[in-house]
Amino acid sequence: MKVLVHNSKTKLFYVAVDHWTVDRKQARDFGQVEIAIQTCQKQRITGVEVIVDLDDGFNDLVLPIRGVVRPGTDRQKGD
Repeated sequence: MKVLVHNSKTKLFYVAVDHWTVDRKQARDFGQVEIAIQTCQKQRITGVEVIVDLDDGFNDLVLPIRGVVRPGTDRQKGD
């Protein structure tokens, strides 16, 4: 299983700060959804989705990230 951050508008995958790629295989594997979301929060990356690649060649779990979660709350900016 791999956990990736993907920009659905640009079709790019996150690699590192200010570094994105079209190649899914070169994308950073965060290992855990929580780590991917925390990275997006810290870097204020919005408009992306976390993709859980189940390694079966058929199914991905796609989790849209709607905004930056405010620390200490369950609400996101824009809610």
